[in-house]
Amino acid sequence: MEKETQAFLSHLESERGLSRNTVLAYGRDLKAFAEFLGGRGIAGFGSAGARDIADFLKAGASSGCKASSLSRRLSALRCLYGFLTGEGLARENPARRVPLPKLGTRLPRTLGEKEIRAILARPADDAPAADWRDYAVLETFYATGLRVSELAGLRVSDVNWEVRFLRCRGKGSKERVVPLGVHAIDAIRAYRSRIEPAGGGPGPEALFVSRSGRRLARESVWRIVKKAAARAGAGTRVFPHAFRHSFASHLIAHGADLRSVQEMLGHENITTTQIYTHVGSDFLREVHRKFHPRA
Repeated sequence: MEKETQAFLSHLESERGLSRNTVLAYGRDLKAFAEFLGGRGIAGFGSAGARDIADFLKAGASSGCKASSLSRRLSALRCLYGFLTGEGLARENPARRVPLPKLGTRLPRTLGEKEIRAILARPADDAPAADWRDYAVLETFYATGLRVSELAGLRVSDVNWEVRFLRCRGKGSKERVVPLGVHAIDAIRAYRSRIEPAGGGPGPEALFVSRSGRRLARESVWRIVKKAAARAGAGTRVFPHAFRHSFASHLIAHGADLRSVQEMLGHENITTTQIYTHVGSDFLREVHRKFHPRA
């Protein structure tokens, strides 16, 4: 099964263009499935049936897997068996006969505009370059709604300084262009001016770098966000994706149309973006409750 798994994952990355993070997640799911089948004495994926897949998902639910994780596991198995049937390594795709777990509507965690302002505290002029980098990272997150991997992968050449636009590579290596606000572009300029060599020589190709000059890792971006949120009193459970959710919900709350927000977020389907209309409705309801004399 390990050989089949590696061939499938290579297919996903090289031929279907899925992101590295998705491929890694599918790899973990297939490893768990292979261990589950091994416990049943089943030696290969092609010998498993719909009942085995359903029992695998039930076992995951019993161990505390979220519905979204179970849905991803089933998606991984459907893709796997589609690949195996195409390669003649399985007779059918039994995962297609297993229904998707029901996913409840879960509103994303968003930050209030007051919380955002507290988190985006501008460093002192004589602060270390690392502080200016962290500030630029946070301003960029809120200005663009990028995913962590998209922000970490930015290059200096991805920034159009004159018209304040930024090019990023999203899921499936798809490129999109997102506007940069004046606060974000100024923060990036201030940070880069502190790490560019004297005399105008070329600086690091990556837009955000570590103290050693290497591209900033995703884990480092997480630490930057959590540190800034804790310092601003926004709590310890603030993650980078909260900026993406806040970016979208604040745009909609202030009147942005759904199609524009979809384009900026890089969502293929507008139904994915529509969840932010619920967040916007909650915001408007709270404003109404607070300020209307007969609310």
